[in-house]
Amino acid sequence: MKEENELKRKYEELLIKYEEALKQIETLKKHLKNLEASPRKVEITSEEVRKLEKFITLYLGEKPVQVGGASIRWNLSADLIRRLYIEKEGNYREFIKRFSRTRGLTEKKLESSYLKPLIDDGIIELYFSDEGLRWKWVGGKIWKEITKQESEQASK
Repeated sequence: MKEENELKRKYEELLIKYEEALKQIETLKKHLKNLEASPRKVEITSEEVRKLEKFITLYLGEKPVQVGGASIRWNLSADLIRRLYIEKEGNYREFIKRFSRTRGLTEKKLESSYLKPLIDDGIIELYFSDEGLRWKWVGGKIWKEITKQESEQASK
């Protein structure tokens, strides 16, 4: 009788642990689903950050010292370049919609004033696929030059 009560108690303890484990599994599944649904967050190394900041400085010039419109436009352009580099490629229209919303711009203004120069300079490339108009990071002449310098320094 005592042995039967002991087994029953152990069974109930294990059942409680089992139910808690199932709850944790469900929570983790929901968390994973949310992570997959959210825009991909990509971490870049400090070396890539240094390389990207060098690219931004060479492409846009030094950040304007005075606070005002030029400084705001420079910051917006730099943020755009950083985001394009981090994402590497994607749906063009969706990117414009997402980025313009977060920065308080119209899609037309973002495309005509900020993205068109990047396309013309070969920083990003547009192409059509089965999924529609897409973009990808190319980097242009400046990026190739920086990459070449980096590889030469690494080989020394």
